[in-house]
Amino acid sequence: VRQLRHLIGVEINNRIADAIGPKPNAQLLDALSLAWSGAMLQAGMGHSDYKQMGKRLVAATKLLMADER
Repeated sequence: VRQLRHLIGVEINNRIADAIGPKPNAQLLDALSLAWSGAMLQAGMGHSDYKQMGKRLVAATKLLMADER
């Protein structure tokens, strides 16, 4: 199970990095990965549904990427 979690984590980080674009800022990638994992944790614990978390992640991403434009 540990190896599977690692592979999933690597894939998620790769997808976030690809979405940012070429040469992603390491701090931005870290912050977006942390936001994603936190959103999944909150939704998984029932604090919010996954659809609502998607909307919240969009808002957080816009804030985090404001300086990247």
